[in-house]
Amino acid sequence: MRHSVENVLTILRRIGDLPEIPPPRSSGQAVDHRGGAEAVARNAARLLGAPIDLEDASILVTLPVAAATNPELVEDLLEAGMTIARINAAHDDVPVWEQMVHNVRQASAATGRPCRITMDLAGTKLRTGPLQPASPVLSAKPRRDACGRLCEPAQILLVPVQAGQTHQATASARGVDAVIPFVGDGWKALQPGTALRGIDASGRQRTLRVRRLGPEGLWTTATHHWHFTPGLRLLVEKPRLELRIDALPAQDGCLLLRPGDHLRLTDACDHGRPAVIDAEGHVLKPAQIGCTLPGVFCQVEPGQRIAFDDGRIGGVIVSANRECLLVKITNAGSRGSRLRADQGINFPDTTLALPALTQCDRAVLPFVAHHADIVSLSFVQQPSDVEELHSMLQQLGRPDLGVILKIETRHAFENCTRSGAVTQQRSIPPLIADQRATTDTTIDDGRLRDSATAMASHRRDDGRSRPAPRTARYHGPVAAGWW
Repeated sequence: MRHSVENVLTILRRIGDLPEIPPPRSSGQAVDHRGGAEAVARNAARLLGAPIDLEDASILVTLPVAAATNPELVEDLLEAGMTIARINAAHDDVPVWEQMVHNVRQASAATGRPCRITMDLAGTKLRTGPLQPASPVLSAKPRRDACGRLCEPAQILLVPVQAGQTHQATASARGVDAVIPFVGDGWKALQPGTALRGIDASGRQRTLRVRRLGPEGLWTTATHHWHFTPGLRLLVEKPRLELRIDALPAQDGCLLLRPGDHLRLTDACDHGRPAVIDAEGHVLKPAQIGCTLPGVFCQVEPGQRIAFDDGRIGGVIVSANRECLLVKITNAGSRGSRLRADQGINFPDTTLALPALTQCDRAVLPFVAHHADIVSLSFVQQPSDVEELHSMLQQLGRPDLGVILKIETRHAFENCTRSGAVTQQRSIPPLIADQRATTDTTIDDGRLRDSATAMASHRRDDGRSRPAPRTARYHGPVAAGWW
């Protein structure tokens, strides 16, 4: 772009009386389109590694905790095309990371497929606070085809327990959709095919069919969607008996938010709660949830945007003070979107006085410098954030470590690119991860010159695009999905 602009200015000077214009602030020689593309491709390969199977594509996969104990999983990921393994330093600990690194290096050597390791520093945790637990409900539903026809009934294991006995109702048994504890005698006399009837939490009459008896309990099937709650009664006509569902584990709470709803973001450590609504449907009190860093409240202003959960839910600040923010939801699913505890919060229009490198990040960085090929810095807002990271890598003897900068606001992008901080004294220019869901900023311009860029996009499991991008996909010479 810079090359094209300078050519246009040169032509205008020749055909008219155009005054001299100071050169742009960014340093370095302007390059043409081909030279720029070649520079980006070259530096992208140096940072991310040369693509293997897909033309001009690298595939980055976030490693689950199972990758620390299951080497076969890592080998399968490599065989499936993974070229970059991502370890999130916001989760787990050093022993787990060490084992992940070991398994990746070992699998790479065994398969002959190169794989780089990137570690994400946790950064400042600006997240939603806890929520009141939801009512204990466990559900199980049969599988149906696109036309709603039954393909396979739900498999439900009823486990006998003593009344009040603590029971972890998990589907640990293979091939079951739900494990439900119950109390009651006489169940061992039931025969396959016996019907157990009851009214579930939805208020509908439902039926379970005994498939077989086992040492674990009653193996049953259901052709309709069941919602089990503590105290639900299951009745058998012959022989006449009653079984009662015992205590179930509490479920994680959530807030269902729709466009037009209001949400109070507070500094309280109390559990958040849904909106209080009267019998006529009028909202008496808006939904409420806490914020892990309420100190930012005094830095935002009414009219500025706010985003939750990587932009999946968005809103506008209506009012702000030191105790709370009142938010009007403007972006959510047509049927509402669920906001849960520990979800990220972003203020795309606000310059926040928060450090990109926390004390925890500084403590983790020596491990990253020793084991990783790339480090990702979150919440970059100003050149000093990048300079501090460069300085620490220099002290650790890793000035060559690849860097991914996650720039999440328009102000941060302008601050860093205007100063040239993104390419300052780096043998490999960093990759710029622009969370497009919240920035609306075009980053493919002359200021980045030879830096690879990553823009936000996301595809659902069925291949259709989501209306709100959530994670990054590298474009142009660098193309990869963040999964």
